[in-house]
Amino acid sequence: MAAIMVESASVKPSTRSPAIEIVDVPALDVSGVGEVEDLATGITTATQQDVDMIVAALGTEMDAPELKEAVRQAQNDGATIFSAAGNGIGDFASYPAQYEEVISVGALNKSGHRLRFTNTRAANLLAAGEEIHVERPGGGTQSYSGTSPATAIAAGKVAACWPLIAPHTLDQTRRNTPVDQAIKEAIEAQGKDPRECKSL
Repeated sequence: MAAIMVESASVKPSTRSPAIEIVDVPALDVSGVGEVEDLATGITTATQQDVDMIVAALGTEMDAPELKEAVRQAQNDGATIFSAAGNGIGDFASYPAQYEEVISVGALNKSGHRLRFTNTRAANLLAAGEEIHVERPGGGTQSYSGTSPATAIAAGKVAACWPLIAPHTLDQTRRNTPVDQAIKEAIEAQGKDPRECKSL
């Protein structure tokens, strides 16, 4: 997901785009499995490293007090948090995306419509999430679909425009807004020109 985020942020390099430094904080084991406590610990660890953005391209249907507290503390410390809305047919709660402090991201298909298996509960932002190709370290590419790659793409685009955006303008008052539109509106709200952000 980190590779997708970086690629999304640098599709159209801009002299105004910040250098993006990735802090890798494990929340899952090598097989991609973890407990809600691991996710909470990961968010807390990232917060302690004074990051601007926390990208949780995953989620759980368990609303745990320790996870909610980790998210609350991260927001209090000034971090903008993105999380995947969740994959699955129907309307269900996915955490940390469900928390008010978090920007929830849903996935779009190649035609720009919501992916069939994207959580139907309202997401804040929508981004491409169908067959997202990433280069493998050993060569070749791997394809990902769902709200996890969509979250990485949305966060990467926001990161590329970071100097022009007041992050609090991308909060949960938005509903199902394409990420490029949300970024453009957030930049304009600061009295700036969206054309200054070359990732749009």
